[in-house]
Amino acid sequence: MRRLLPAAAIGLLAVFLAGPAGAKDIVAPPRGGAVVGTNKADRITAVDGGAHTIRCKAGRDIVMADPGDTVAADCEVVSLQVSRDPYRNATSQHQTQVEPDSFGFGSTEVTAFQSGRISGGGASNIGWATTTDGGRTWKSGFLPGTTQFSAPPGAYPRVSDPAVAYDAKHAIWMISGLAFSPQVNAMLISRSRDGTAWDLPVEALHSERNLEYDKEWIACDNWPQSPYYGNCYLTYADFGTSKLMTQTSRDGGLTWGPQVPSPLFDNDSLNGAQPVIQPDGKLVILFSGRTDLAESISTAGGATFTPAITIVPQDFLDVPRIRSSPFPSAEVDAAGTIFAAWNDCGKRANCTGDDLVFISSRNGETWTQPKRVPTGPFTAGRFTFTPGLGADFTRAGHIGIVYYVMPPCACSIGASYIESATGGATWRKPQRLDSRPLKPSWLARTTLGLMTGDYISNSFVNGVPLPVFAFASPPVGGSLREATFVTVRGTG
Repeated sequence: MRRLLPAAAIGLLAVFLAGPAGAKDIVAPPRGGAVVGTNKADRITAVDGGAHTIRCKAGRDIVMADPGDTVAADCEVVSLQVSRDPYRNATSQHQTQVEPDSFGFGSTEVTAFQSGRISGGGASNIGWATTTDGGRTWKSGFLPGTTQFSAPPGAYPRVSDPAVAYDAKHAIWMISGLAFSPQVNAMLISRSRDGTAWDLPVEALHSERNLEYDKEWIACDNWPQSPYYGNCYLTYADFGTSKLMTQTSRDGGLTWGPQVPSPLFDNDSLNGAQPVIQPDGKLVILFSGRTDLAESISTAGGATFTPAITIVPQDFLDVPRIRSSPFPSAEVDAAGTIFAAWNDCGKRANCTGDDLVFISSRNGETWTQPKRVPTGPFTAGRFTFTPGLGADFTRAGHIGIVYYVMPPCACSIGASYIESATGGATWRKPQRLDSRPLKPSWLARTTLGLMTGDYISNSFVNGVPLPVFAFASPPVGGSLREATFVTVRGTG
């Protein structure tokens, strides 16, 4: 159930993610050069400029930098700006990148995100950033053949909702996206052998129905013991029929089977689908309904699905001025346990702000009761929202969540990370990831509010989390500066 925050709660004062006493905020010179911190816990911002050499000295320091900067080992927390928006078409907001997803396998993590956000929906293209050495170095670019602005150009004026998957059986990386025009919808699948060279997209679905589909998500069965090892599933909401649809590929995303509906509640609202696969090949699709978190299950490799059932009710508060939803973020750990998190106000007596809550299941059918993630106090008007949950494919119970934080003044937004090695039984202290909170006015505009994205992401690479999130710097010359960041140091 969606609620609005009382005006009185918005006006409360609070300290936002305050650093240690004496901490210094340092903004690097835009032309580049040497940056030296103090002997306290510094916050150093060195993005969108020339090459910097950064040394932090004593204290637990937080740095936001470009991949070309040299960041010394004494800088404890480092978030790199791995891409920025190059598109200047009149229909988009320059520079804006929003809504990143990621997936990690072995030493590789691939991220994908909207670039050049269009206020009425979609973007100029989908960008990507990839590391093949556990986060030490990054390559980035933009998908070919998607929109009229890509190189080479594609058929569509906009593309949205990027999601990343890896098919271990066929050794193929995939980025899915929803391309659309006023007349046509298409589910595009871009494929790559190494996560850096991308083929022209395959159309998994082409429809003449205008904007009937939304929020597609892609996942592959990477369990060798599964009878459906190598199946990849594309799931999305079909608003025309009020059904959840799933298509299956068995050849690394080259071809896709027919739409298979999940039987849903009568007149139910659905969105934010998250397909996850357990070691026995069971496909569990979580999604948000009108007032609840629900699921539909296939034990037949996506050929048939059970009727949807409610898992738990959802009760959330609108984040002031921000486009946000309680869509679940879900993944499976090395033992096959499913974890899911979302923002919710149900743990508060009067629903005075959103917290992060999570649940888990060993079989996809029985679930734990929602528990609050200990991200901070129950301060009225404080919001933690848009969680990106990652589960370690190599270690049972190892999960981490990247998320945003807004203080009661609603005047800024920060990014943080929290981790558990015990499946959520205990949690480490939250770690701030940004060196300088953003102001909401620095974000892309949409018809539903200011936007960082309907989701962000965290993936594990060789057991190490590499959270990815959209973040913004102060606009320059009338241009926004909202870009994609990955935290490569300091989350563990």
